[in-house]
Amino acid sequence: MRYQLQHYYEAMNNNKEEVAKTLMCLANIDNDFNGENGVEYLWEESGLGGFESNAEYCLWMAEKEETPREMIEKFISLWMGRDYYYQDYDLGILVQDDTLFISLAYITE
Repeated sequence: MRYQLQHYYEAMNNNKEEVAKTLMCLANIDNDFNGENGVEYLWEESGLGGFESNAEYCLWMAEKEETPREMIEKFISLWMGRDYYYQDYDLGILVQDDTLFISLAYITE
C-alpha cells in the first residue's frame, strides 16, 4: 500500500539554530530515523560517530552548511534520499521576511 503525506513547518527567525529545532521536530514523523525504534535502525556512520539516532547524525552533517536553506536541503536529502521507505519526496522552502516555511511531501511504501 502506498501513502502520500505532506508536512508543513514554520521556523521563525530564519537562522540555523531555529532551523535545527524545526528539523528535529520534523524527524518525529519517523521513529526509525529519530531512534525511537532502537539501534537496529541506526546507520553504520551514525553508530560509528557516536550518535543515538540517524536524525542526530543528519543534523550534525547539515549544520556544516552555510545557510539555513542549505541546511534543510542537506538534512532532507541525507534522510529521504537514503531511506528505501520514501519512494519519492518533494521539498519546498519559502522565506518571507524573517520567517522560513518548510513543506515536505512524500510517497511511501
